[in-house]
Amino acid sequence: MLTHCPNCGAPRTSEVCGFCNVILEPGGKPAAASKSASAVVAALRAGNKIEAIRLYREQTGLGLRESKDAVDKLERELGL
Repeated sequence: MLTHCPNCGAPRTSEVCGFCNVILEPGGKPAAASKSASAVVAALRAGNKIEAIRLYREQTGLGLRESKDAVDKLERELGL
């Protein structure tokens, strides 16, 4: 796993870069542009977890289970 965000170079502490909001795939590469990543975070903050999972799946190409697990982890990291 990368220790820095490949998009902005900030130290990586989670699945979402705390500086540019890019969602990172398990391998460390950016899953989508920061604008799209913000949509996943916005859906979570609005309480729409299913929409967040759908957006994450579209952006990463991962399966339902992997996307749900990633969104669950993101939700915990954001304290939602």
